[in-house]
Amino acid sequence: MRSRHLSDSTTPVRNRCGWFGRVCGGRAPALGVALLVATGAVQPGCGGGDDDATGADADAAPPTCDERLVEPQRPSHFSADPVRVQVDGRARAVALEPPRSAPLPALSLPPRREVRRAAAAPRAVAMRVLLITPDEERASYQAAAAALQRIGVPHDLLLSGVDTLDDEALYDDSGACRYAGVILSHSDLSADDGTSSLSQDEWAALAEYEATCGAREVVWYARPAEDLGLVEAGSFDAETDESAQLTDEGAARFPYLVRTAALPIQGVYGYLAAVGDPATTTPLLVNADGAVLAAVHTRADDTEVLALLMDGGPTSLHTQLVDYGVIDWVTRGLFIGKRRIYLAPQIDDIFLRSLLWSESGNSTETYRMTADDVARLLAWTDDLRGRLPAGSSFRNQLAFNGQGAQPGAFADQSVVGALLAAEDAFFWINHTWDHENLDAASEDMAEEEIAKNCDQADEWDLTHFDCSEAVTPEITGLDNQDVVAGLLAAGVRHAVSDASYTEAIRPDNPGDNPSPNVGRPNPHDHSLLQVPRNPTNIFFNCSMQDEEVGEFNQLYRDEFGRDLTYDEILEEDTRLALSDMLAYDVDPLMFHQANLRFWGDSGWHSLYTDWIDRLVGRFTELVQLPVIGLEMSAIAKVMEERAAFDRCELTATLSADRKQIHLESTGTCVVPITGLDAPGAGEVEHYGGVPTTNVTLPYCASVDIDVP
Repeated sequence: MRSRHLSDSTTPVRNRCGWFGRVCGGRAPALGVALLVATGAVQPGCGGGDDDATGADADAAPPTCDERLVEPQRPSHFSADPVRVQVDGRARAVALEPPRSAPLPALSLPPRREVRRAAAAPRAVAMRVLLITPDEERASYQAAAAALQRIGVPHDLLLSGVDTLDDEALYDDSGACRYAGVILSHSDLSADDGTSSLSQDEWAALAEYEATCGAREVVWYARPAEDLGLVEAGSFDAETDESAQLTDEGAARFPYLVRTAALPIQGVYGYLAAVGDPATTTPLLVNADGAVLAAVHTRADDTEVLALLMDGGPTSLHTQLVDYGVIDWVTRGLFIGKRRIYLAPQIDDIFLRSLLWSESGNSTETYRMTADDVARLLAWTDDLRGRLPAGSSFRNQLAFNGQGAQPGAFADQSVVGALLAAEDAFFWINHTWDHENLDAASEDMAEEEIAKNCDQADEWDLTHFDCSEAVTPEITGLDNQDVVAGLLAAGVRHAVSDASYTEAIRPDNPGDNPSPNVGRPNPHDHSLLQVPRNPTNIFFNCSMQDEEVGEFNQLYRDEFGRDLTYDEILEEDTRLALSDMLAYDVDPLMFHQANLRFWGDSGWHSLYTDWIDRLVGRFTELVQLPVIGLEMSAIAKVMEERAAFDRCELTATLSADRKQIHLESTGTCVVPITGLDAPGAGEVEHYGGVPTTNVTLPYCASVDIDVP
């Protein structure tokens, strides 16, 4: 299975230069130190130096990054494994795994202790989130961990009942605040026996921290209670389908969702509530009868809490729809990390023909796309672009084999002229010259297979082609050291891997992501980055509905307990893909040229376009964010930057006056800061109406950035 058990810093080695509040194996003495570097200037040494106010001897040489080794804090974990079926040595995803949802016990806590204190000087705050749970198997914890990791928000896990929540955990030695916000996996943080896993002293310490540091709190799965400003008015179980609608305030909190959409809530337990005091409680989500499903409440001590009244896991649709808005709220709209929605379908075997499926397995029928298919694909693409949200970009990506385009290779070569006449409408990828299996190939053969196709692309003067990108035939050769050497000799630096080759199936060279939006360096030579690609269940040897339905049911009849119709297959398979889109997954998708066979039935259809239409329709019913279609080199860049970001062990601190951000890292990385529009500090992107400034940090460096 494609397991995603990971931390916000995925490297297993010990931390360098310290996570927030930890240096030289202990707590950082002072985060609220004076910010002495000129705005935008880079300071070497990871913040070490005479003016670092760490309590060290001012005359002593500052410690280097390698000298500042500390043990990492407890990482968070989540699993978004789908239901998989073993097919031809692959673990094919066929359905989403339902969350392990359960009702919450009646709350056992006494009323929250109000914190009344004289006004104190503001404190510096780390740009991190504290995630608290007693149980890492709980669905709501995994949903919160998944959201934080997918977006890239630095965070720490506190395992209540095991770790101690006290002042040392919440403040550094100077009194600076370790966390900008707090997320509780569920109300009461109840353990298996129904009692709270935090002591009264720990609850009091948390209440005082939130009041002192202005930290907001999220309860990812809450039962209505007075402390949340809500009165319980009902409940529903995992067998009941519920739906949520945005209130006006909810539309402002989740502006990327379609205002009139009904957000499906399925397969989980949840609660319905009424507002106790409208002056202090604002509903964000309600059901069709007006019962509250999510709300923000301001307590008597002026602390704020956002409560979601329904359970959910990492792939629960309702959770994925709201998770960004929840993270944005708890961090007050300024946080490390970013989200993007991607869609990058890659279509293999262009210019070749495909042997089609038959129930007997003895078919001799083949299909090769035609010039008419090209014309209909181009017309469909123009129409699709008009249906995508404003700001979207979409381009079909063709992985081609040049041998099939040569005179005499096929009797009818009109498809070659049709594609080349519109070549700038596509992204092109090297799929080798003639699609030879490379598992047993020599270095020279692998190099030649790539080089001949690159030469053909040069001859055609393809606009969107880069010889450094490749899709090997049937994703072969990546376990062969000679083939890897040949690919590199031909200039390839990024090659697609098959995400259905999970670590359990291929432990020495898995094809899936080790962490969100990260590829895997090839084990034979790390110069070759493997870009995981998600197979769909639109099969390479299917060109028409009857073939697709027949093969799908032949493979998965036992899993579903019956045969599915074509419409049901589209619905099931795009449910998986929608979950990946809403996980901000940059992985491309796998299709094949036979899937581009068009037929007429109340308009023109193909397996490929029907699948994309179903996915886009489901997405645009609910979400109004731009959909980004990246070419393979850009996908690889996203993966390389995310891997470097995960390794650079970032420390980010917001100054006490909230006017500067101080960044430190132990490696070279690009740090995305969402909610910050600071062109002097780095490249600024705008996505969904929100700015993100991408700050490049050199090795072992620090930088200060003005907050406008």
